[in-house]
Amino acid sequence: MLLFRPLHISIDYRSEEHINGLDHFLAILSPDISMARLSNGTAYLISLLTLEVEISNKDDDVFLKNLEKSIFELDAIAEQSACTISAAFTLPYQIFGLITQPFYGFLTHDEFQRVPKSKKNESPFFPTITRSVDVVRAGQVLRERPEAARLLAGAVNASRPTAKLVSNMRIFEAAFKKSGEELKGTSFLFLDKANLEYSKTEIDHWIHCRHRVAHADNKSRVMFDSDVYSLIPRVSQAALDIVFNKKIWRNKSTDRLEPTSLGTTFSGQEMRLTVGVYTAFNIITTDLFGRFPVSPQGVSLNMLDIVPALEKKACKVFDGALTHDGYAKRSEIIENRR
Repeated sequence: MLLFRPLHISIDYRSEEHINGLDHFLAILSPDISMARLSNGTAYLISLLTLEVEISNKDDDVFLKNLEKSIFELDAIAEQSACTISAAFTLPYQIFGLITQPFYGFLTHDEFQRVPKSKKNESPFFPTITRSVDVVRAGQVLRERPEAARLLAGAVNASRPTAKLVSNMRIFEAAFKKSGEELKGTSFLFLDKANLEYSKTEIDHWIHCRHRVAHADNKSRVMFDSDVYSLIPRVSQAALDIVFNKKIWRNKSTDRLEPTSLGTTFSGQEMRLTVGVYTAFNIITTDLFGRFPVSPQGVSLNMLDIVPALEKKACKVFDGALTHDGYAKRSEIIENRR
């Protein structure tokens, strides 16, 4: 099976010289990434990354696990290309996924017969980011704990998912005066009282990821933006809860103040509103795997547009395709063109 992962990469450029340099650099760096269009100071690149995936097992769980692993390998290639461009030109970048076509799989007739069939569709993530809207109460609390104000401001102003994770976890560490393994149990005991369905497994995972994001001494354990993107909304909400509702700052105590400040909260895909409090919230749509936000430009791809790019890779026959949720179905969109 030929697996194809379409992703959009935006590079904020400063001059036409940057564009010319990018175009030349891309030709050397990767033949699978090319300039798509320019708009408002941003060069939109489109990645055409492919990977061969062997179908050797009819077990649905095994197949889908291998499929997801392969897609993440493609994501790593795209991220590496974006990081290389960003580092070479000292320009910021952003990677976007797609809702309608998170990936494609092109199969021969024989391969298609061996792919597990679907029983359900998966939904993309729709995390809600909470905001502190009780300004008077927030001001009172932050005057009493100025360190918390500076730490929270750092988290709010962090732009990359990895930076946001570390900045928010610093709030946990300062509030409970603990770090690493010691922080896990105490954080859970406090957040469990918020009635927002935080689990110990979830919180332990945040702390585990924080270490892998902040430290790079072990190459096999380093994490990057796409690895933690889906964690940020819940981590940010928990950090707000700690700043405004922890009774004693810089203390291992898990006692809480009266719950205030958070007009909106969420658990999974369920949003909760506080009665009588003005509500402000954002809905963020991600790609199927929760690794990238959806392109704000609404860029999409037609399967027929992809065929010429794949033909250059000597692909011969396509008579089956995978749907965006990772399962197989018959497709008459792409015909044998050879």
